[in-house]
Amino acid sequence: MKAKVEVSKAGAAQFEHVEAGIYRNLDSGTYFERPKVRGKRTWRSLETKNLKHAREELHKRRSGLKVIEAEKAKINLTVGDILQRYQKDGYPDRYRQLRQGRTLEGETNNCKLLMKFLGKYLGTEISLALLDRYHARRKEHITRGTGDRSVDMELNTLSNALLWGMRCDLIQHNPINFRRPRYCSAKNVRHCREFMPHDTEALHEVASLLFADIRAETLGWQMMFEAFTGLRTCEALRMRMDAQPYEAGWITNDGKSLCVRRAKNQEAVNPFVRIHEGLAAWLKAHREWHQQRYPDSPWFFPNYRDPDNKCANSGALGHALKLRREKIGRKLRATPCVHFTLRRAVHMEFLTCKSPMKLDTPPPAKLSRRCMAVCRHIGCWKRDRN
Repeated sequence: MKAKVEVSKAGAAQFEHVEAGIYRNLDSGTYFERPKVRGKRTWRSLETKNLKHAREELHKRRSGLKVIEAEKAKINLTVGDILQRYQKDGYPDRYRQLRQGRTLEGETNNCKLLMKFLGKYLGTEISLALLDRYHARRKEHITRGTGDRSVDMELNTLSNALLWGMRCDLIQHNPINFRRPRYCSAKNVRHCREFMPHDTEALHEVASLLFADIRAETLGWQMMFEAFTGLRTCEALRMRMDAQPYEAGWITNDGKSLCVRRAKNQEAVNPFVRIHEGLAAWLKAHREWHQQRYPDSPWFFPNYRDPDNKCANSGALGHALKLRREKIGRKLRATPCVHFTLRRAVHMEFLTCKSPMKLDTPPPAKLSRRCMAVCRHIGCWKRDRN
């Protein structure tokens, strides 16, 4: 008896009816079944070219064994399997976008540590007690600091991986989504604003120490510039002397605005800095110094060793401040310059008020909402509790 041949609607593939419920694709030789999905018949591959295996696969699907096996596979998945899938897919975020830059580097390092300590445990074995043991073991291997913040960041990566495992249908739920422990207490966190100069006199004293060393004079200009503008180090190092219109370092025709490029994917957010009187004087002095010391360098802050091709290193200013800590008398960091700038701006708004106010008093009613929010954020005054 001649086998019945069915042709799909598109006419691209022909199927031979082999036996009850099983069809063979004449082009590829793969076996298919013919189920009904939402009232319509369709083709579904049995994923084999062997008739015996096709019968077994069809039996599993019709009897529900396939679903049971899939559930068992989910139960037997280890944390290592979930982390490997997260790594394989490129560390996607909640929007399914691939991570980049320092975030990608941090996720990669955290996954390696998690794989080392938690990779052998099943996904169903994740519990608060297990995370506490992980915290204790990680603290034994910490070489700097207490390790509490590091563990919090690593558990955040674990939560990201488990969430991605849910979206890939590897697990049913994220066991640490709502009950993840926090080991770093907020009262032990030291903010950047604690390591900024107290006033402009202290700022100039620190800058004078940098100007005294020919290898660090570029960093002195950088520190002053960040204090004048509130830019981050990575944003300041993008500035160029040969900038074209709307590039970092370009000054508008009226001379009132300086074009910058914000970090953290905020290039189009407020791409200009107002050139106030102090910044205008700084730009003039910096231009004269740059023309004398590095006339061929296109960078605002040239690298001391290779000024024509490189800008200053992103960690050079922080390292220079660390080396001069004894002369300064206290620890300073490069990042708090934005807080120094905001505090100065807030203080100037205080001075415009009719009644003189001190920085330790509650905010006057005439301050703008943005100014009040900034003040509370950077600690310009003590919040009124009454």
